[in-house]
Amino acid sequence: MSSVTAVLGLISAVVRAAWEKWRAPRLRLDLPYVRREPGKQVLRIVPNGDRWQVVFGMSLRNDGGRDARNWRVRFVSLDADTVLYLDSQHDGRHVTGTFVGSGWQHEVIAANPSDTVPPGLPVYIHGTHTLNFRGQPDSIEMQCWVGAEGTPPHEDTLRLELHWTNMTARFQWGRGQHPAPWLRVRPCRV
Repeated sequence: MSSVTAVLGLISAVVRAAWEKWRAPRLRLDLPYVRREPGKQVLRIVPNGDRWQVVFGMSLRNDGGRDARNWRVRFVSLDADTVLYLDSQHDGRHVTGTFVGSGWQHEVIAANPSDTVPPGLPVYIHGTHTLNFRGQPDSIEMQCWVGAEGTPPHEDTLRLELHWTNMTARFQWGRGQHPAPWLRVRPCRV
């Protein structure tokens, strides 16, 4: 009888762990899109002084079964001339930009624990966000990190493909299909 109880206890623990993992938040950043038009992803390249600029909108999505709380999105540019501007709205969310190493680190952090990303619904990071850069490269890459309380960090490369003949650009994920594989990163506290 005790061996049956032990086996049932083990099966129950495995099922419970699988259920919790399936229900956990799975946060991802949607590909940036034309501001106020999430269905359009072909962006315009415009001059901005001695640089070029692409303007876009952003949203988060949760493919899990529970709300994602205390979320954070971080971008890191690979050089000092590639600068992301994340618009700081009056919605309580924290936006930071810091020069780190050879590039810039920019973050958007949830306003408070009630600023959640519910399952299946997009949460828009309001404002006019821009990526500014010099020269006429074929593409620009940035590291993108997304995290939330109780979830492992998700890192991917966000690539902006630039088409100079028609002055358009389009974001895509750098490591194949999105969501990308989980990578080893040093997450900041969320």
